[in-house]
Amino acid sequence: GKAAFKYLLLQRRQPVAKERLVSLFWPDADPEGARNNLNVTVYGIRKVLGRAQPDVAHIVLEDGCYRLNADLDLWIDLEAFDDRLRAGRALESQGQVDVAIAAYREAEQLYQGDLFAEERGEDWCLPERQRLRESALDLLRRLARLSLAQEDPHAAVAAHRRLLGIDPCDEESHRELMRLYARLDRPQLAVLQFRSCAEA
Repeated sequence: GKAAFKYLLLQRRQPVAKERLVSLFWPDADPEGARNNLNVTVYGIRKVLGRAQPDVAHIVLEDGCYRLNADLDLWIDLEAFDDRLRAGRALESQGQVDVAIAAYREAEQLYQGDLFAEERGEDWCLPERQRLRESALDLLRRLARLSLAQEDPHAAVAAHRRLLGIDPCDEESHRELMRLYARLDRPQLAVLQFRSCAEA
């Protein structure tokens, strides 16, 4: 039930066919059993969500497709992250560097690691997880570059360190950190960073 609800959240802008849900979550079940599993799952989700708002139809069925009710007032961190990242890119392209950095920092705060990390073995969330991860890496590269352009090497160091927390094998970030540590007269940290790069 939780996995199906998460999938509906990811697809909340578009309806999801029953057949799509069945193929994702019960691929090996016979057709009748799979339909029954889907009905029980949707009933369970509606029941749980209905405890907080009993008079609201949280999940709507139309033309053989399920979707979250478009009238629900939802705040989703993934959507807020995408919004802040888009805003930062637009501001950066307009040359508004300070405001762009602020938008990027807001987006950075929203990224808390891999999307649905608890669903580690599931394929249904992999494309969105990878897209979000690449977006976070792009954000941190932009933040590091702009921070350096603003003569703030410490902020650039922080962005590269966060980036390596997501992707320890990003060789360019390792190199940039070595350069930054040398610039900050911290050669011992540059050596440690080289070793960390080699180990990664």
